[in-house]
Amino acid sequence: MAALTADRETKRRDGALLAVPMAASVTIYKGSLVGEDANGRAVAATDAVSRRLLGVAYEQKVNGATAGATVIRVYRSGIFSFAAASAAQTWVGRPVYVSDDQTVALNSVAAEQVLVGIVVEYISGTEVFVDIGARAPHASEQRWGNLIFTGSATLDTGLRIVDSVQLTLRALSGDGAPSTGGRVFDYRLIPASTGMIAVAAWQATNASITTLIAGTTSVGVDWNAWGI
Repeated sequence: MAALTADRETKRRDGALLAVPMAASVTIYKGSLVGEDANGRAVAATDAVSRRLLGVAYEQKVNGATAGATVIRVYRSGIFSFAAASAAQTWVGRPVYVSDDQTVALNSVAAEQVLVGIVVEYISGTEVFVDIGARAPHASEQRWGNLIFTGSATLDTGLRIVDSVQLTLRALSGDGAPSTGGRVFDYRLIPASTGMIAVAAWQATNASITTLIAGTTSVGVDWNAWGI
C-alpha cells in the first residue's frame, strides 16, 4: 500500500486476549502456559523445537483432528503464578523458561530456551509470580560481542551470573565442517553459575547436538548473553 495522504480510522483492540487457532488433537487447560507449534497454532507449552510462548490460557479448549477448527483465547500479558522447583528470593528480576505447561525454571536443559517472562515475586520454593509481558531481557541484563578462537576459549560475558548464552557461528573450516563463511547455526548453552563460559568449536554434523568439541582451526563467534 502507498503511504497515507489523509487520516485513517485504524481498528483497535485492547490486546489483553489473543484468539489463536489450535493444533489438531490438542487439549489446553485453563491457566496453562500456551505455546505455538511450527505452523503457528496453539499447543500446550513445552521446551521443544519450533516452540514459542503465546501466553496463558484464558479457558480450557479441546480441538479434534482438524487443525484450526477450534480457537482458544490466551492472555498476552499480565502477572501470573506458576509452579517452580527450588525457587528462591534471588529469582526475582531474572528470566524464567518453560519446563512444562504449568512450571517455570531459571534455565532450560533443552536448546530452545522458551522464555516465559521475568520473576516479580517469590512466594515459596515451589511458586513464583512471573510478568509474562516482560519477555525481552532488560538492556542492563544483556551483553554481547564477538570472539575468535582456535580449539576452545573462555568467554567473559561481564555478567555475575549467566542465565543463557546464544552463540552464532560465523565461519568455520577444518574438522569436517563447512569451509564457507557465513552463519551456520545458532546454539544456546546451558546457563552457568558465573559470568565465564567455556566454548569450543562445534561438531558439524547436527545443529541440535548438545556436545561441543575442540577444533583445530580458528572460528568466529558472535554472542549474546543474558543474566545479572
